[in-house]
Amino acid sequence: VHVFKRIIAKLTLKGPVVWIIEDLQWSDTSSLEMIANLLPFTKELPFGIWATYRDESVAREHPLRKIRAKLRRHHWFSEIRLLPFTEKEIFDFITKKYSLHPDSHLTSTLHYQTGGLPLLVNEIADTLHKKNLIGVNGDNVLYLKQVDHFPIPENIRDLAILQMDGLSS
Repeated sequence: VHVFKRIIAKLTLKGPVVWIIEDLQWSDTSSLEMIANLLPFTKELPFGIWATYRDESVAREHPLRKIRAKLRRHHWFSEIRLLPFTEKEIFDFITKKYSLHPDSHLTSTLHYQTGGLPLLVNEIADTLHKKNLIGVNGDNVLYLKQVDHFPIPENIRDLAILQMDGLSS
């Protein structure tokens, strides 16, 4: 912790610092405690931590629950729950990503296949695009071409396999 304190103090002399940590649900107890122990020290510094975790992956006995409760008690923790995309939000996302409007079938299919999870929406849209399974009609509207099976991106497949590794046979 002392090494991190010195590093953070030195970095913040140059300006505000934000430390971004993803997937805290995979962290061990000592790492989580180290992060929590940094917060009182950094209270007066232009320093913040933005961390992500999957709430459904934080079981009752997970060390993150204990650390999270401690941080809440001291008001060192704010939580922003990210909800899945609605069909309208998928429409807006695809429009911004490809600078074309998707038709309702593409939007509803993406919503159904992904449950609205932004990571999945993005990855599956990219895969459909790369495999030339999204077309553009005469009105410059994106549509989903006829597909026999819905492609699963490799990185999503890898994430699913990692999640299943923790399950008993």
